[in-house]
Amino acid sequence: DGSESARLVYYYFRPDYQLAMKVKRLEDAAVEPAWINQANFTSVVTEDGQMMTRMALEINNHGKQFLGITLITLPGEEAKIRSVFVNGQARRPTQQGGQFLVPLENSSELGAFPVEVIYTSRVDFPRMSGRVEVFTPQLDIKLNNAHWWLFLPRDYDYSKYKGSMDHMDSKAISRRTSKLDVNQDGRLDKNELG
Repeated sequence: DGSESARLVYYYFRPDYQLAMKVKRLEDAAVEPAWINQANFTSVVTEDGQMMTRMALEINNHGKQFLGITLITLPGEEAKIRSVFVNGQARRPTQQGGQFLVPLENSSELGAFPVEVIYTSRVDFPRMSGRVEVFTPQLDIKLNNAHWWLFLPRDYDYSKYKGSMDHMDSKAISRRTSKLDVNQDGRLDKNELG
């Protein structure tokens, strides 16, 4: 029919013409069924070790039914998911083993869509001094870019940051936010923060 999706089109004008060809189906390409464009984590930690985290994800999905989230906590401490919103709609995750499964939308018509998960967990926070380890959840799809805002208790001196994420000091944060301040009024409005 000469459609644009056809690779080759042959027209036969006389009977008894023959066309012989060898057809070989190509193997499926290794394409990610889903990926996260941007992840923003905002965690608040209290002195008694309680941690509440808001995880805001921007997901492209082309065939994955669930987002698998593994929340890492201290031994014997259970992490709990408090709320889940997928594209603005409340969803209920299911738990399978140590993993929470969040039902996803399909991006074919939507494009990237937001997923917001709020969860609580515990951190071994020292009374006087010591080492603090905090973990982001493990996700079962590829993550391209992540920012983590960590709010820790006052009246402590924090130093020697290590981990898989780069630490930004207050000067770097000021430089970054000043680039966002389009109208140069010293404050970031909702559009600039977005």
